[in-house]
Amino acid sequence: MARPKKTTVDYFPHYCQHKKTMYILEQRYGNDGYAFWFKLLELLGDTEGHYINCNNEATWEFLQAKTRLDSNLCHEILNLLAKLDAIDPELWAQKVVWSQNFVDGIADVYKNRRTKVPTKPDLDSFYRQKPRQDRVSTDKNPQSKVKESKVKKTTTTTVQSTVTGTPGNGQAADAINFFEQNIGILSPLVAEKLNAWIDDTEEALVLFALEKAILAGKHNFSYAEGILRNWANQGIRTRHAAEMAEREFQRQKEQSRHPPPGAKKHPEDRPLTPEEKKRLEELNIELAKIGKEMNFSP
Repeated sequence: MARPKKTTVDYFPHYCQHKKTMYILEQRYGNDGYAFWFKLLELLGDTEGHYINCNNEATWEFLQAKTRLDSNLCHEILNLLAKLDAIDPELWAQKVVWSQNFVDGIADVYKNRRTKVPTKPDLDSFYRQKPRQDRVSTDKNPQSKVKESKVKKTTTTTVQSTVTGTPGNGQAADAINFFEQNIGILSPLVAEKLNAWIDDTEEALVLFALEKAILAGKHNFSYAEGILRNWANQGIRTRHAAEMAEREFQRQKEQSRHPPPGAKKHPEDRPLTPEEKKRLEELNIELAKIGKEMNFSP
């Protein structure tokens, strides 16, 4: 099965000529407004599907940390950006940041990848999304009353968002729960990628990659997918194999720092013998002679 294609970008155009949005931001907020806008674009570029769900508490905290502004000022600037149509006002009413101009500006990246440009998220999905603070963690799989979406189905597991449909009885419900509780809304695009990785490996391995991404402070699927690709290149297809490889790596790392007693030392670690010292002195004398000859001028 082909690997899911990347839906983030590593760069975006920074035009020298600014329009009204930048002038208004700078006039009202100074350098804070300027920095907020471009850091917001950086985050949009590095987020799956190029939209930011600010309903997710961790995502909102990260936006404040990245821009170094408090919650009230972030809200104020985003409200202004929505009024200026720099971000989509309808989606921002649901606390979701989407900029069509930004996506249009990076369309060539997807053209070069020969893949579709991400499209505006379904507004109705965010209307239907339950507030995250109302969620209660249980051992049972969450059941949504929203009609089932057309997210990819397989004979083994089905990954679907509680926004777009109900998870099936397969193990993939664990991945859904973890993703939505720790990262954000599971879009159909990311759901399809989760399906592909679970089909290609196992759900426990995908969960392990998501856990490592969260521990690294990366609240996006791109980072977890990078971990999965690295494991795939090593032929690792189960969580058990990944944990074993990680333990072996840590063991070798620790062993290199603290070699066991009696371990053979590197030749450079031992002192020179008298014969070796004498030979080293002779070599130095010969090198000095060569140096003088090379610098000799008749």
